[in-house]
Amino acid sequence: MTAEQERAAVVRWLRELAGPLPEGSIPRGEVWVLNRAADAIEQGQHIKETPNAD
Repeated sequence: MTAEQERAAVVRWLRELAGPLPEGSIPRGEVWVLNRAADAIEQGQHIKETPNAD
């Protein structure tokens, strides 16, 4: 699997995870974070697990 395919798979997984969840199953802010992470990956940004991590 290429890096591009891996990124696409992660974005797809994040979008699927955030999308079909029943209302209130996870906090609304966490859904926002999932979507923001997917957006950032699609734009080619590096996502860090923790602030200031390298």
